[in-house]
Amino acid sequence: MTSVNSPFEAYLDDLHTITILLPNERRHSFNKSFTVTDENGNQSPLSMSDCYDIENFVKCICHSSVQLKAGARQIVSDSSGLSTDLMMGAVIRTQAFDELYGYDGKLGVQYREKEITLKVWVPTAVEVRLILSDPLGEKSEIPMQKWERGVWETVISSEHRGKFYKYRALINGKWREAADPYVEAVSKNGEWGVLINPSDVHVEKIPVPLLQQVTDAIIYELHVRDFSIHPNSGLLAKGKYRAFTEKGTFTKKGFTSGMDYIKSLGVTHLELLPVYDFEGVAEGETDGGYNWGYNPVHFNAPEGSYSSDPDNPAARIRELKECIQAIHASGLKMIMDGVYNHVYNMNLSAFEKLVPGYFFRMDEYGYPSNGTGVGNDFASERRMARKFILDSVQFWMEQYDVDGIRFDLMGILDLDTMRKVRALAVSIKEDAILLGEGWDLSTPLGAERKTTINNAKKIPGVAFFNDRFRDMVKGSTFLHGDRGFSMGDEGKKRKPLRH
Repeated sequence: MTSVNSPFEAYLDDLHTITILLPNERRHSFNKSFTVTDENGNQSPLSMSDCYDIENFVKCICHSSVQLKAGARQIVSDSSGLSTDLMMGAVIRTQAFDELYGYDGKLGVQYREKEITLKVWVPTAVEVRLILSDPLGEKSEIPMQKWERGVWETVISSEHRGKFYKYRALINGKWREAADPYVEAVSKNGEWGVLINPSDVHVEKIPVPLLQQVTDAIIYELHVRDFSIHPNSGLLAKGKYRAFTEKGTFTKKGFTSGMDYIKSLGVTHLELLPVYDFEGVAEGETDGGYNWGYNPVHFNAPEGSYSSDPDNPAARIRELKECIQAIHASGLKMIMDGVYNHVYNMNLSAFEKLVPGYFFRMDEYGYPSNGTGVGNDFASERRMARKFILDSVQFWMEQYDVDGIRFDLMGILDLDTMRKVRALAVSIKEDAILLGEGWDLSTPLGAERKTTINNAKKIPGVAFFNDRFRDMVKGSTFLHGDRGFSMGDEGKKRKPLRH
């Protein structure tokens, strides 16, 4: 394990290249000779192609004739016998890494009658443990077995159903605790994953007639809390998923409210703002804060602040499923707001804790890119990041019966990923609706690869928000005083749209 007193640092930047950083004071005391020893004790010399000063270090670029590994204990030594652990560097952002460690199988938790199988992708770890906690707070740790392609697995008894769980991984010489990126059930405020069999929270699905033409869709965007929270809404479950299940509701003046009102509008689809577990609202508190939900934490678990009982991990799952089926019972379809372009806090996310530097784009200086404006851009073009998005879309469409997805900041995502999302979605529901914001944002992805409105012709079947049409109708969002046609600027009707 690397110590704070290690004589130097060594990082694996591709499968044959190691970058070594020595403190400046060692500039004249080393003879530029290094070797690497693998986990089986085999030693190989390193050749050096460059060595130069950088900030407070001497940076040496070394090469191995032997292909090195991720997630394995490897020691780099100098000729004087000083040594340090080889840590994961830029190698995880290489195509070779994706090809060597990309995994196509199922991740997350699988339930059988007598056992539970847990799989997590952590190719960067030399050791991974499953942490279990019962309602009394008693914890236990179970070592996990490493398979090919960086997948760690353990099988436990089904008697552990209902327990809380996390992972503990030894990466770059440090132990890190993280939730399962694929977690489907969480504790209050998403602190722990919870082992809940989907069959225990099953809700019968209600079929809705096929949408014959996508252009017939009339979509109403709605915030779960705002739908019912007004004192005069006539709804009992104010601010909760359950409000969508209430029928025959009226305001104090006798006007139709709730789902009866929504249905009377003649819409075909109800698009709910984020319903996955997000940060910004303290669950279970009367005044826990207000948030639209664009702070993703656990992408596959429902938000608890909309549940009648956030202390009960199963309640939020059942209630969201019942909410969606109530929408279906009204003859409408449900579109989910999918915010796959960023996470709330990159450094605290399970993605970054378990595979640091892989799931997020970096700029030319090695810092997280910020096209989203929130400090991180999800690297959808990488194999396992793309797999996560596809797996998540499939999960929501199959388990929760959603009928489409509105992609927030879709221009951050690459075209290849979105083409695969489209093919997957229509294989599950042929009339699935996919739409999103195709803004061209500053992220390190070539313009020809972004899912932007300028590339709309390259991805048929995916719809785009059209800001040009919007500005013509209502006026510019960014230019004060610029009015659209609906706001009285009749000159707008004579101006051609920009191309």
